[in-house]
Amino acid sequence: MKNQAVSVKYGVGIGILLIAYFFILSIFDLHMKPFLSMVNMIFMGIGIYSAIRIYKTDHKKDNLKTFTYQQGFRVGVVTGFIATIIFSIFFAIYVSNIEPDFIAKMMVNWDAGYDIGVGTISFIVFLMGLASTVVLSLALMQIMKDSWNTSTGKKYTVGDTEKK
Repeated sequence: MKNQAVSVKYGVGIGILLIAYFFILSIFDLHMKPFLSMVNMIFMGIGIYSAIRIYKTDHKKDNLKTFTYQQGFRVGVVTGFIATIIFSIFFAIYVSNIEPDFIAKMMVNWDAGYDIGVGTISFIVFLMGLASTVVLSLALMQIMKDSWNTSTGKKYTVGDTEKK
């Protein structure tokens, strides 16, 4: 239950931060520049890292429990999933109500000869958010996982040459 509380807290925080960043970009008319969306990855990465770190430190306070890779990965994915849902809903509302000609302006350079609607572009934003969530969670768990470089871990390592 604790991992859901951490995930919800950080997921909502990341979602709000992504929305605020998008509004700041739109104020300066920079929201049409796709390369600036790379900053979203930085926000998402910092948020997921923080959620996993908080969960890990809270979890390790209880001496009877161990922190596993799967638990940390789950916290990262759920956190990113919540943030992605929040931002995708906001984006769909923004594209359909706040700036209805956003898609036409954005697709001017990428015209493929077919009509792209709000649903399609919102779904693409959602998939991009999920993909970055999974990749960031996997990458961050490589940093956050407990090392097997201990005497207990060495007995499970292939090629162990330690004398017994």
